[in-house]
Amino acid sequence: MLLSAPEWEPRIVSDVRLDDETDFEQARKNYPRFVFDAKTLGFGIPIQEDYHDTLYPDLWKPRQPDLFSGASRAEGITRPGNTIRKVYLCQAQSNLGPPGSVLFFYKGVSKDPPSQAITALGILESMTLAGSKRELMQLTGGRSVYSEEELEEWEQKAKDKGRPVKVINYLLVSYIEPAVSIDELKTMGVVRGHPQQSIYKLSHDLIARLIERADLEFEV
Repeated sequence: MLLSAPEWEPRIVSDVRLDDETDFEQARKNYPRFVFDAKTLGFGIPIQEDYHDTLYPDLWKPRQPDLFSGASRAEGITRPGNTIRKVYLCQAQSNLGPPGSVLFFYKGVSKDPPSQAITALGILESMTLAGSKRELMQLTGGRSVYSEEELEEWEQKAKDKGRPVKVINYLLVSYIEPAVSIDELKTMGVVRGHPQQSIYKLSHDLIARLIERADLEFEV
C-alpha cells in the first residue's frame, strides 16, 4: 500500500522504499505514483523544440477530431493518443542517476509556446549508450518515435563527435500545465543566469518544489 509522504514532502507520491524492487519497478507497478524521499535524485533535461515536439506532439498540436465517436470533450476535440513509456536520445556529457530518478523536461527557445519552460515530468527507467543505428534500434525498441533515417543521423553524430548516443528510457508521469516558465524557474532557483544547455542535477528541495508545482492530478 502506498503511503503519503511526510508533511514537508509532496503528498501525492510514495515515501515507501522497498528493498527488493528498484524505485522504477515501484513506479511501473503503481503508475502514476512514484517513490520520492530524501534519497531520490532528480535532473533537468533541456530539449530543443523539434525533439520536444516529436516526443510530446499533444503539447504543440493538442487538438484533433475524435475518430471513434466524432465528438468528445470541448465540442468534438480531444488530445491525440500518446505513449506512456518513452525514449529520448541525446549526446549530453552529463549522466543521470539510478532507475527511479525524477526527470523534468525543459523545452528551449521555440517559436510556438510553451517556450523556455519545464513541460513534463518522468521517471527514469534506464540510460544506455549506443554507437550505431542497429544498437539504437535494439535499445529503443517499439517506443522510438524516431524514423530509421533519423536513427542514421544519430549514428553519424556519434561518429562525428566521437562519443555514443545516450538512450534514455523513462515513464511519462504527467505534463505540467501550465508549464513552469523561465521566469518562475529563475524565481525558484532552478535556473540561475542563462538556462542550462545540458542535463543538470537538481537539489532535493528543488525536486520537491517542482513536484508540488506540477500539481499532479492523482491522489495516494
